[in-house]
Amino acid sequence: MAEWSESLMRAVMKRPNTILVLAILLTVVAAISATRVGFNNAIDIWFLEDDTDVRDYQHFHELFGGDEVAIIGVFTTDVFVPECLALVERLTVAAADAPFAQKSISLSSRGEQDPEKLKRSSLNNTLERGTLVAADGTAAAVIVELSKDGNTVEGKSAFVQALRAAVEAEKRNSSCPDLRIHLSGTPVLDETVFRYSSQELSVIGPVTLVLVLAGAFLLFRSLSAALIPLSVVLASTIWTFGLMAATDVEMTLLSSALTPLIMAVGVADSIHILTEYHRQLASGASRPLAVRQAVSHLMVPCVLTSVTTIVGLLSLLVSPLAPVREFAVFAAAGSFFAFILSIVVIPAILLRVRPPAKEWLERRDTGVFARLLTALGRPSRGMRLSTIAFSSVLVLGAIWSVRSLEVGVSPLSWFPVGDDFRTDTEQIDAVLGGSTSLEFLVQSPEQGLKDPVVLQRLDDFERWLENIAAVSKVISVVDVLKEAARKPGSSEGLLPNTPESVERYYRFLEFHDDFERLVQDDYSVGRISARVRLTEAVGMVEELYRIEERLATTVNDERLNVQMTGYVKLMGQMEGYLIESQIKSLALAFAVISILMLLLFRSWRFAVLAMIPNFTPIVIGAGVMSVAGIGLTPGTVMIGAIALGLVVDDTIHFLVSLERNLRKRSSDDMAGLEGPLRATLLETGRAIIATSLMLAAAFLVLMLGHLGPTVHFGVITAVVILVAMIADLVLLPAVLLSFKPAIPRGR
Repeated sequence: MAEWSESLMRAVMKRPNTILVLAILLTVVAAISATRVGFNNAIDIWFLEDDTDVRDYQHFHELFGGDEVAIIGVFTTDVFVPECLALVERLTVAAADAPFAQKSISLSSRGEQDPEKLKRSSLNNTLERGTLVAADGTAAAVIVELSKDGNTVEGKSAFVQALRAAVEAEKRNSSCPDLRIHLSGTPVLDETVFRYSSQELSVIGPVTLVLVLAGAFLLFRSLSAALIPLSVVLASTIWTFGLMAATDVEMTLLSSALTPLIMAVGVADSIHILTEYHRQLASGASRPLAVRQAVSHLMVPCVLTSVTTIVGLLSLLVSPLAPVREFAVFAAAGSFFAFILSIVVIPAILLRVRPPAKEWLERRDTGVFARLLTALGRPSRGMRLSTIAFSSVLVLGAIWSVRSLEVGVSPLSWFPVGDDFRTDTEQIDAVLGGSTSLEFLVQSPEQGLKDPVVLQRLDDFERWLENIAAVSKVISVVDVLKEAARKPGSSEGLLPNTPESVERYYRFLEFHDDFERLVQDDYSVGRISARVRLTEAVGMVEELYRIEERLATTVNDERLNVQMTGYVKLMGQMEGYLIESQIKSLALAFAVISILMLLLFRSWRFAVLAMIPNFTPIVIGAGVMSVAGIGLTPGTVMIGAIALGLVVDDTIHFLVSLERNLRKRSSDDMAGLEGPLRATLLETGRAIIATSLMLAAAFLVLMLGHLGPTVHFGVITAVVILVAMIADLVLLPAVLLSFKPAIPRGR
């Protein structure tokens, strides 16, 4: 590696201007490409293309036009007064005219003009009560189906914005008393996530850049020096998003975390190189020699830290969730870009900017950092044992608390209390049957849906479904038949019990507008739609296994096959995938990084001790999640593997420097370890503290976001990084001095 490093530095020092111009040109091209990056948050994009559940979901869409609907909830004292009915009708018409709206359904679809008659018939209709109208008549719903063509970010945005415009117009102009209008549904959810994510990206990136600039300036007290890390992280980020656009990969809910992650990685190598460069200058080296020596000293740790970071990120490729895999690939690419820019562009820049004043270089080893690091390098025996004991108690407590870590796949939990979308959804869920659905594809060959026995079995299954707390209403062709057969004055109709009576009712119903949404023309394929409250979706997910068991043991046979699918089913599948992702990715990252540490130091004991300050913060971070009530979400599931890849970087810089200082000694006498430890802390501690604080600040910027997965990812990753900093500077020296591993000799 030394020969490769020297060859690289000779090339850089011969043509620094060429390198800088080439880097600028590549950044401009990437920036132009990055403007084309799209966004997608549809539920099915979270799964791999060959996922069976996704194929079933897409097949269901092809047959019945999908299950994505927006719900406009009109709340008042009595929706059946003429002014409110007129409002519902106007909203129904406006919703039907919205871009990509396939159909809108409401009380006005009945065509009944007399308010009193409409009230009696609607509140007595088992299909409408609790879905199109509240049981007490104080709310009504306009259900708007999204067409297949509208299942894109642009389509959903246009669709939802048109609905919002119609709602706002009615709020301003309607004379309906005590009016409140709420809007929810899965298209609204996706549009809201997209809108918040766009806002987060526009804020998080600039704020993170400002923090990087401010942190670097405080560290180096030079604007030119502060601009160097900034240029690296900015170019790395632009190159990454440019690559996304070039490969036609869209952004998702997770993409907000890409910017601080890439910036964090870029800052780390930049700060270490600049710190070493200043140390070389302080020792009397000329500017060209200081540049060469800085890169030469840091080439091995920078390569290794980049490899471990990339390994931590790529370990997420074991996840069954497609956006997590995509995040892993592009975050790894961004880390690679940051490494290349750090070892190639930074030396070129340093050769073209004026070095810091000699007085500042002399003061750097006598300031607060130096005094703190010197103190850390002299721990007493009692302090060492106390540090190890305290850390052990924290780790054991965190492991104990992790047992109660929950999986939070409900999208509603991603929004803070009081958020407009969350409030709207809670209101609609409470009285209008829920804003999402669990769907079932019913297949009964040879016109089986005309068989009274098959219909009765479906009816029994539906009534069983309605006993699940999160399910508000179950509708299929069975319910339509029962409503058609209901006698005046009866609360519920009876299912026709002969083939002839079934055929007669079917002939009556087949011209109804909504009939094709429930059964296909050949009466061999149908649909059961269970309306689910998004507020209780997590509870519904827990019921999916019981539903599958019910279908297998009681419902399905050679005459009837009912297959569960829909939005809620995919949410349930995602829960299992989140747990699988966390376990597999963290285990793989830990194993591979441990092997790399073993290869680096050629001592299994040294490698095991080296992993202690990296294992500790990951476990404590998981414990903090559990105590704070933060569950596994699409954002937090990545923390373990990513954080491990990040926090091991400072450990590597520390241990490589320690090994170099130890090799300067003539023996392996561990009684003399204190001196090399102090020297190592003075060499690397300043950069470790600076990069850790800047990395933590970069991730804490995600708190400016609105969505739970983004905020939680930032907060917990920052906690892990800060704990790792303390572990590297306090716990690792205590462990090395207490356990006295054999000193590795050369690599």
